[in-house]
Amino acid sequence: GCQISIDVARNEKLLDQLAEAGCRFALIGFESLNPQNLKQMGKSWNNMAGDYGKVVKALHNRGINIYGTFVFGYDEDTPATIKQSLDFAMSHKLEIANFNPLTPTPGSQLYNRLLKEQRLISPTWWLDPNYRYGAPIFQPRKIEAQLLTELCFEAKKTFYSYSSITRRLVSFQKKTQWLDKGVAFLANMISHREIINKQGRSLGN
Repeated sequence: GCQISIDVARNEKLLDQLAEAGCRFALIGFESLNPQNLKQMGKSWNNMAGDYGKVVKALHNRGINIYGTFVFGYDEDTPATIKQSLDFAMSHKLEIANFNPLTPTPGSQLYNRLLKEQRLISPTWWLDPNYRYGAPIFQPRKIEAQLLTELCFEAKKTFYSYSSITRRLVSFQKKTQWLDKGVAFLANMISHREIINKQGRSLGN
């Protein structure tokens, strides 16, 4: 397995070499389908890789499974943004995916900006004994904070529902090996359980 940036998918020769080397799983930070959000992240080059769907197909055609990550809470995000990303992950049959609310960590430029803009709901969330996993930390611009966390949680539950797992992994269109499908299935079943167990827990517990 490996972690690659999405622009790697433009290099067909490198993708062939990945497959020849035995790569079976690749983690890719899609992060957002919104160009303005990518610009704010400093990841405008994600768009340079072309259509995200072509990236997925290029990897699947080489038998490489995909762990895609998406982050929500940037200034252009709305409830529709989360649904769009979930639909993308489902329709393109990503083997594994994560849908997380943006987390401003202390010392980062993001944290300092949100603090200056007085948008932090819990300025010392990592020290707060009352903070619970999944609770809102800051107020996004175009979506209510509580709704953001709820929609991220719902996206995870939908993606890792039993019906979704079956549709995504039992596919004869992808060239992934059956052993790899088994590994992905196990990862999905663990995620199905852990999503429920983690939500609302205190940090470090």
